[in-house]
Amino acid sequence: MTGPIVVAQANNPQGPSGGPARVIAVNKPQGQQAITIHLDGSVKLDLSAIANEKITLVHLGDRLIILFDNNATVTIEPFYGDNGQPLPDVTVELGPGRDISGADFAGLFPVTTDPAVLPASGGPGSVSSGAYFASFSIDALAGARVYDLEQPRFAGMPVHPAHKPGYFYALHRRHRDSYRPEQHGPRSGASGVLTMMEHSGTHIDAPMHFVANGAPIDQVALDPLMGVARVIDIPDSVRAIDSGELNRHDWRGAKRVLFRTRSTLRGWMDAPEFHRDFAYVAPDAAQLLADAGVVLVGVDYISAEQFGAPAPRTHQILLGRGIPIVEGLDLRPIQAGDYDVIVLPLKVRGHEGAPARAIMRKRTGN
Repeated sequence: MTGPIVVAQANNPQGPSGGPARVIAVNKPQGQQAITIHLDGSVKLDLSAIANEKITLVHLGDRLIILFDNNATVTIEPFYGDNGQPLPDVTVELGPGRDISGADFAGLFPVTTDPAVLPASGGPGSVSSGAYFASFSIDALAGARVYDLEQPRFAGMPVHPAHKPGYFYALHRRHRDSYRPEQHGPRSGASGVLTMMEHSGTHIDAPMHFVANGAPIDQVALDPLMGVARVIDIPDSVRAIDSGELNRHDWRGAKRVLFRTRSTLRGWMDAPEFHRDFAYVAPDAAQLLADAGVVLVGVDYISAEQFGAPAPRTHQILLGRGIPIVEGLDLRPIQAGDYDVIVLPLKVRGHEGAPARAIMRKRTGN
């Protein structure tokens, strides 16, 4: 292999908030060539030119090494922070209009930590992961336990006083005019009408909920609702998840943060009565999350806001930055850690929120 060549240094000291990220295009080097790209600040790695290449991704220290089938390498440093997670100010372009965070990239494609695959190690240098970005899709959930995070909807479910009646079902008709048991066999011809509040059960708050001219639920982007999420366990004794409590946990570097609180420990989402002393996200913690670039915040009770708060500051801070809030998650079977999560709301046009279906699986290696 030839000596290393430094082909680019991305330098943007202003960071993510100081302007658009600098774009660094990654191309396939000539055989056995070693290329190094040094990153500094907010950077987007454009991998679209190698979308159809068969590659192996290697995580060594703070570096991400891309090994090609001609034994050439592109080393990106630093790609990982001290916590072993991809840096939050690095995004990856897989193709036109297909930008994802570094964390999502590392979660969607196989990344090995075995240096033996690299030619310089004296190993076989075989290319085994075969990450083809051109056919990019979220990996199937087969082979891992999938957790259902949606709370069941039923008459008598807990409802926030501001959002009554919550849930109601009425039988509409039975199709008796068209049902013939001797022809159709045993079945039910029932058809019912569901009436539910937008903010009952597991649901998503869109920016329109508390922000003037904010986006309605049908215009909320799907990217924040799918990807790597970190579940944080909050002790039963804690009601206010303020900045002090938040900083007692390992949350930095996470793009999606879900709080598992006393509401889960006490089974309150199954109790018919509404509990006013649920754990809530305080405004100063909401500000920290927003400033850190978190794209989704979730809680395990009907609201993320303190009950009776003089102003809905937590909602205003998060939704004002375009960060959707998922409320009413069922996190009983979940432990603290990183998961792949999908939270999809009903696509109702022009509404400030909607019921949501939420699932997750434990990330490989966690």
